Amino acid sequence: MSRKNGAGKSQLCLGIVSTARGGDNSLREMGYGSREQSGGIIEVNPRPNLPLWRPPVRPLAQANRDSDFATLGQLSSVINPKQMTGYTNNLDGRFRQLHNHICNMYVAGAINGAPRSERQRWTTIVESFRRVFSKQLTGEYTSKGGRVGIRLSNGSLTKFATLSTGELEFLSLLCDVLDDPEVDLLLIDEIDAHFHPDLQRRVIDEIKPQCANRYVLLSSQSPAVMLSVPTSQLFFIRHNSEVPEGKNQVTRLDSDYGLLSSLTEMYAGFSSDLRLVNTFSQAATHDLIKYAEECLTESEVVAHGKARDDEPQVASLRGSLLHVPSNATICEVGVGQGRLLRAYEKLDPSWRAQIEFVATDIHQSNLESVAQLEASLKLNFKSFKTQHVDEELPESDLFVLANVIHEVGPDNLADFMNRILRRTRPDGRILLLEALELAVGERRFVLFDGASLATLFQREVAVRHVELRFANPNSYSQLPLLEAVLLVKQPEECHITTQDVVNALVTVQLQAAAKLDLMVDEQTNAKSRVLAFHAHNLANSKTFEIRLRRLAQAEMGRGSS
Repeated sequence: MSRKNGAGKSQLCLGIVSTARGGDNSLREMGYGSREQSGGIIEVNPRPNLPLWRPPVRPLAQANRDSDFATLGQLSSVINPKQMTGYTNNLDGRFRQLHNHICNMYVAGAINGAPRSERQRWTTIVESFRRVFSKQLTGEYTSKGGRVGIRLSNGSLTKFATLSTGELEFLSLLCDVLDDPEVDLLLIDEIDAHFHPDLQRRVIDEIKPQCANRYVLLSSQSPAVMLSVPTSQLFFIRHNSEVPEGKNQVTRLDSDYGLLSSLTEMYAGFSSDLRLVNTFSQAATHDLIKYAEECLTESEVVAHGKARDDEPQVASLRGSLLHVPSNATICEVGVGQGRLLRAYEKLDPSWRAQIEFVATDIHQSNLESVAQLEASLKLNFKSFKTQHVDEELPESDLFVLANVIHEVGPDNLADFMNRILRRTRPDGRILLLEALELAVGERRFVLFDGASLATLFQREVAVRHVELRFANPNSYSQLPLLEAVLLVKQPEECHITTQDVVNALVTVQLQAAAKLDLMVDEQTNAKSRVLAFHAHNLANSKTFEIRLRRLAQAEMGRGSS
């Protein structure tokens, strides 16, 4: 299908017919040969033996529309008619050709000793026409030849000539499909011509059983036709003016849901067809799956600006720093390229001059960038040091973890938090800042929000080793955030276990499932990206829960032994 005339649908059909007949270069010569776009070429394999192209316009002999009878030719041509029916350059000629053809089909199927295939062919066209139009094709055989008429639903008879253009076109199409069983490639150009949108769907349903074990290629500009076949069977032809040089004009719609969504939205403006709902759903589901697949890609995080809101985190850190005493040591874990250094820029220079700052990260390139940024900002800390995160962490009054917890991974979370807790000075703080959004490339992503963090530290809070305070505000762009502070009272007594992480993961699942329930019940709006975020978080947290339960059991077994 296409959105424009002149895109090349008919030329593509003609090229496929020529190629099927042995012209290997036909499609390439016509501009359809590029394979740079995956799935761009419509593969027909094995090569058909006998293609039939049904163009929308065909010149046939002219005739008089008033004739009631069709002259019979030789019996061989009656039983095996080879000439297609359909459009002509004259309406009377088109009617005459089709009338003759239907009469021949009747005679071939009703004559004594007629082959079973011819009897079945006549029965098929009669039953199909009745199902669609509630009218009965009927005929008689006289010395003058074959004669067919129409029996209406009330039992009255009328002439074949009373049929509408759409009814005639339906019979014409069905005749072409039925005529030659040896045809194994049917190309039907503009199958929607002369058909009401509702009829277009029924036409496709009627020819499907007759096309078993055949290749069928339909061209159309109709949304009703598009909605009548699975998305996996839809191809779109762009006008050559819309396609860069060297790229294919033909696109599979199930590999380009951006295009499918735009087509569906366009059709929704004038169509109330309920099948649009299914197509929209397919597009949304595909967006969800595609985004989830991107999130599971083992690569560096891309487009992280969509997932993180830097300014609110800078503001939150700046507020926390106002409570940090002089002569403190601050360690930022996972410093990245130093975006949070902006929080120190506007604070009292005399306070900065008393602060020892340690920047840690897993990437040496990030540490080099941070050092350069600190020098350019002229922060003038008492001391400034960079180190790999795997080195021994300094004893600190404040640990800053910004967008780090979810990147650590649940299977490493207990060990990671224990490292941080034990290097925090008594009455020191751990500041956790998280943008609660899924960044592409974070395969091990599990989001821990305020409720799940409360579960993670529940035992330590109960015995007053730590105090936890958190908030879940929204950023300026309405991105949900997490701001949490752990006040560490007795760091030497703190110990996070694998079971603590398991309990936190269960809380993650409960939170995600509750949000998904609201979305499924349409009690809250959800774009596909948000849906993908919660679904991904739910799936990953469950996977890690199962893995860590086994580990927790093993730890208990070692402890008891």
